[in-house]
Amino acid sequence: MNNVYETGTAITVYGLTAPPLGTYTATIDGQNSTLTSSDNVTTHQNILFFATHLDSTQAHQLLLTCEEGGLVLDDWVAYGPPGSVGFQ
Repeated sequence: MNNVYETGTAITVYGLTAPPLGTYTATIDGQNSTLTSSDNVTTHQNILFFATHLDSTQAHQLLLTCEEGGLVLDDWVAYGPPGSVGFQ
């Protein structure tokens, strides 16, 4: 389980896809999505989750829960509104 708190307008999570990996649940602000990181080819820096149009005045919680097979994260990036400091 990984928790990320951010106040940006978008967030992207990057990670590994590979044959032995499996399903995971991404929950942002109470909204659930069931996704998979299983693939026939092993590759890094795949987009595992993306959310946009988030309210920049509110804190957002992203929870990733591995359901089966494993979940490998490479990086995550929070994006702020244009002109904001500390965001991409």
